[in-house]
Amino acid sequence: MNEKYLRGFTLIEVLVVPAVIVITMRLAAPSFQQFTRENRHVTQSNDFLASLRYARNQAVTKRMYVTVCGSTDGSTCDSSQWEQGWIVYLDNDSDRQVDAGEEILKVYKSLSGSNSLRAILFTSANSVQFRPTGWVDSTGSFVLCDGRGASSARGISINISGQARVNPGIDVNGNALNCPS
Repeated sequence: MNEKYLRGFTLIEVLVVPAVIVITMRLAAPSFQQFTRENRHVTQSNDFLASLRYARNQAVTKRMYVTVCGSTDGSTCDSSQWEQGWIVYLDNDSDRQVDAGEEILKVYKSLSGSNSLRAILFTSANSVQFRPTGWVDSTGSFVLCDGRGASSARGISINISGQARVNPGIDVNGNALNCPS
């Protein structure tokens, strides 16, 4: 027989290669989980920031009051636990409640990953209202937390002129963020 047909893997190669793969996977898994958690956290804060900017833009463009509020059902303002979802709507009478004839512009579903999103320092814990000028009644922040706690919390702050931005680790006043327990 010709030797080129008799070549193959040795028993040692067959045992060592899978062992190296398993060891590599065990070392990479924790960092991949950390990467996934951080990526989810950043994406959620950016999505929420985009919804606030959208609401402000709609208030200025349509020259109407636009309210963003916590909502579990996508049609009423019924929650101060924003991680359960929120809505953006035209608030014709500026009463911070969805009434008949008021258009819901966008509905946002609940956050994944057991993350929490809470409002702090606003006059109302379950809504933010943008005036036709784009301004808000009071400054405040939202705190987005995951299982890592306050050390990785992200603050989404809104100043009096209605401009929103992400401030990792601090609220609108520059104080350290605390996660709800």
